[in-house]
Parts: sequence; C-alpha cells; structure tokens
Amino acid sequence: MNVKIEQSLLCDLAYLGVLTGLGVRDRSLRDPRRKRERELDAIARELARTGVATPTTARTAVLLRRAAEVRYTADVEGLPVGDAAARLTVSGMPAEDAARWKETLERLEQLAYAPPDARGAGGAALQTAADLVRRFREGLA
Repeated sequence: MNVKIEQSLLCDLAYLGVLTGLGVRDRSLRDPRRKRERELDAIARELARTGVATPTTARTAVLLRRAAEVRYTADVEGLPVGDAAARLTVSGMPAEDAARWKETLERLEQLAYAPPDARGAGGAALQTAADLVRRFREGLA
C-alpha cells in the first residue's frame, strides 16, 4: 500500500514540476520586452548575413522599417518615409536617429530601383541600416 501512495505522490510531483516549468518558459515567451529583443536580434542576424545570403536593398528597407516599429512600438507600415519618421519621433525615437533612419531608407529605396551596376554603391546604406538596428537593440537593454 505504501508503494502505491509513493508512486502516486511521485506522479503528482512530476506533473506539478512539468506544469511549473512550462509556466516559467511560457511567461518568458509572452514578455513583450523579451519578444521585442528576440525580434530585433533576428533582424540584426539577417542584416549581418554575407555572401549569397546578403539581403537585397529592398529587403533591408523592409527590415529597417520593421526594426523601428518593434523598437518604438509604432505602426509605420505603408506610410511615406517622412510621415513614418515623424511618427517614430513622436513615439520616442531621437530626432537625430529619425533623420538618419529616413536618409537610409530613402537611399535603400533609390538603390532598389537603380540599374544593377549602380547597386554596388549601396554598401554604406546597408551598413548604416545594420548600425541603426544595433542601436535599437541596445536601446532596449
């Protein structure tokens, strides 16, 4: 009889341990700040890829917009660059960063439609985009 009680107690404790472990992990997945950190990390990793996997200028522009939305919790999707920069400034982005963000996006959009031989000059814009995303991520810490 004692064996049955001990087995039942062990099963109950194991079940409780599993539920507790799932609850802790689940809470960290739902934490808005950590969720934003994970998303900015994923964007930074994608921008850091090199070689054949290097993101195009159009993809970099999309990632830069998304990173600003995530960092400053502002919806700028579909807005013209100037309006998006103004909304981000209202949401807390420093004016200097907003100006740099706007310039970088405009340059990336120009490069996206440039002839293929002119696109090689876009390295500075790609690097600036990666730097801005890194600043956004550091701002969350």
